[in-house]
Amino acid sequence: MELDLLYNSSDSINRHGYRIHITAFEKSIKEVFSKGLPMLIGHDFHKPIGWTLPFGVLIEPELGRMVSRRLLATTENDQKFVNAKLQNFLINRFDERFDVFKDKFLTLLIT
Repeated sequence: MELDLLYNSSDSINRHGYRIHITAFEKSIKEVFSKGLPMLIGHDFHKPIGWTLPFGVLIEPELGRMVSRRLLATTENDQKFVNAKLQNFLINRFDERFDVFKDKFLTLLIT
């Protein structure tokens, strides 16, 4: 596994004209610090290439950047590890989001 540091994104205006506020970086780090996030090719969940662990925001004059540790799969075993992490990540994410609708859904099943 190749390990290095990565700037995930910055609070400057991107090529689509959007700007992510620095407080969104702080919130994101708080939510995913212990779990991390998958690294995907073109945001495609079928093409994971590694894992990122956000841990801080680098603040410079008029620029803020989210800093993460990047784990890039370099071997077949690394890729298997990343695929398993992604599967677990998706299952947990779906479970968390389902909880909001669980009672209503179960009520519909019973009736």
